[in-house]
Amino acid sequence: MKTLVWIFLISASLVVTLILNVIYASDEGATHLLLRYQPRPPFLELESGKLSGSCGGPAVRALEEAKIPFTLVANPPFRQLALMQTAEYYDCSVGWLKIPERIGLYKYSDPVCDDGVWLVVGHKGSVDRSINKAETLLKDRNLTLINRKNYSFGEWVDSLAKQYNTKIIYIENAEITPQMFEMIRMGRADYTFVSPWEFEYLLKRFKWAPTDFVVFQPVDNITTSPRHIICSKKVPDEVIRKINQAIQKLSSSVPKTENK
Repeated sequence: MKTLVWIFLISASLVVTLILNVIYASDEGATHLLLRYQPRPPFLELESGKLSGSCGGPAVRALEEAKIPFTLVANPPFRQLALMQTAEYYDCSVGWLKIPERIGLYKYSDPVCDDGVWLVVGHKGSVDRSINKAETLLKDRNLTLINRKNYSFGEWVDSLAKQYNTKIIYIENAEITPQMFEMIRMGRADYTFVSPWEFEYLLKRFKWAPTDFVVFQPVDNITTSPRHIICSKKVPDEVIRKINQAIQKLSSSVPKTENK
């Protein structure tokens, strides 16, 4: 009986090893990616087992166009970043800004989506309606910015926040974006940055009104924020090249979006 058990265990181990080799190894030039994501409607959504949304959809179409096989894996953002740094597997993730702190850690694709020009959304009792500059808020130590852990508002905002030692609350849970805006609405945080598309989605979903907040487009932060597929250093350069070729081919249909 024990012999049969050992034979079963050895056979099972061989099967698992074979599967891992198929998934993680390069076979005749084809690298199988683990595409890590966290659902965040309307930008990253899972529908019938397929990643969709304004950012997820273009990323998936690019991988399919490039004929690069992938498996979807759901992970929190901080976990995604940590796993990709290990470069143990062919890991990639969708929708990240290119900022100095990450450039040396990951391989970047060309942009697959774009935030457009961000809005400031603030608490009615805290943010003066006469303010029209992001820098004015970031240097005000009486105000608190709210963001998600391990997320960025882009190099320009991040650098100003560091320069002025901006007070920042970082949150981390299953549905972080709605919680952020509810905290602002209730006065537990003062402001954040968001794309017009996400803000419009949140207003509709949670039945908030624009008048529940102070909302403006800062005149000093007018650049768009392109987002990329980022991959571990283990992913071959040739794979990134194929992804970029596919993105360029499909670029005419790539919508703007937001996923920090």
